[in-house]
Amino acid sequence: MFTKRGAVWTQTAELEGSDTTGDDYFGNSVAISGTTLVVGAPGYGAEAGAAYVFTETGGAWKQVAALKGADTVAGDDFGFGVAVSGTTAVVGAEGAFPDGRAYVFTKTAGVWRQVAEVKGSEVGVTAGLVAISGTTAILSGTAAVLTKTGAVWKQVAELRSTGSTSPAAQRPAQWPYRARPPSWV
Repeated sequence: MFTKRGAVWTQTAELEGSDTTGDDYFGNSVAISGTTLVVGAPGYGAEAGAAYVFTETGGAWKQVAALKGADTVAGDDFGFGVAVSGTTAVVGAEGAFPDGRAYVFTKTAGVWRQVAEVKGSEVGVTAGLVAISGTTAILSGTAAVLTKTGAVWKQVAELRSTGSTSPAAQRPAQWPYRARPPSWV
């Protein structure tokens, strides 16, 4: 971890998962929201993968959870992508057959629990890379936009670029979209 004070960045911590090894690709993906950090390790456990949650208190970072999908198996690459917003984390498993999966976790009473699983084949994407802000999540590929209503996450839009046949231009991350209810433009 690095902290910026004035114009200077200083290393303040070096983090490791409680049970990671060099082949786990710990740090393959990282996301931070306030004092919560999620770190992906898609190579953990024969590439079944894991993600680790850390919190910062008084300048010290401490691991508070090790996340694993309820049904991940070797080769799923859980932790390939991670995202966090407040007390909600989304973890992508790019290798999960057939089109990847995204797992949603929430922290309640200090405990992180899986509350949803979205199969890439159900929303037409390869769910490896993920993003979240509040109650809106986006899965990679042809970006699937999910929102949370009550305790249920469901797809509300699919974002596809238009006007170009270039593979690079088809990547959703290169196209700015914004919500204009009831659709995304």
